[in-house]
Amino acid sequence: WLAFDEGEPVAGEEAAKRENDLKAIRSRYLVLAVNLYHQVCEETAAWLSRSIDDAAPLITPSEALKSLHEQRFQPGFWYQHALDLATTIADDQYGICSSLGANALQDVL
Repeated sequence: WLAFDEGEPVAGEEAAKRENDLKAIRSRYLVLAVNLYHQVCEETAAWLSRSIDDAAPLITPSEALKSLHEQRFQPGFWYQHALDLATTIADDQYGICSSLGANALQDVL
């Protein structure tokens, strides 16, 4: 019921019901997915920052960052992903804002 067969055009009540169902799914699960991804990005960045701070007595923070050769192991990488997500949500091109309620949008942004 989420996808139409290419050979079967659907109109009327069935199309309206499908559209309402899709709106309900978007408003419920898109919010959940966005919030979870944002939370993972922020918590990963915070955890990496704490790990670097914990290593401070042994090495300097800059040495710790240098030892993390892959960018994805650096806190800034995950903070940037969280910011990029907020930017994508705010961009009217994607229409995500219209699927999120005002409270959910405010929580993410």
